Amino acid sequence: MKNRRNFVLTTLPLTMGLIASSRSLALEPEPPRLSETDPVAIALGYRHDAATVDKSRFPNYVPGRRCAGCQLYQAAADQPWAKCAVAPGKLVAGAGWCSAWAAKA
Repeated sequence: MKNRRNFVLTTLPLTMGLIASSRSLALEPEPPRLSETDPVAIALGYRHDAATVDKSRFPNYVPGRRCAGCQLYQAAADQPWAKCAVAPGKLVAGAGWCSAWAAKA
C-alpha cells in the first residue's frame, strides 16, 4: 500500500505539470501580420489587398492572383491570414499579393 501511495503522490504533480505545459503550448500566440512597410514587403511589392498592387511597378501582376492561390501560402485557401515561405515568422493576407507569387501545383 505504501508503494502505491508514494507512486501516486510522486506522479500526480508530474502529470499535472505535463498537462499544464501542453496547454500553454497550445495557446501559443499568433505570429504578427506582415506590414506593407516591412522591408521584405516593400522589396516584393506585397499588398494586403491584391487590387491595390501598383501595376506600373509590377507588370507581371495578373488580376485574380492572390496569396491564397500561391504555392508559398502555408494554409488552406479559405484562411484569411497564413504563414508564407517568403516572410518567415509573419502572416500574409489571403487576399494579398507579392512578386514572388507562384501558382499552386
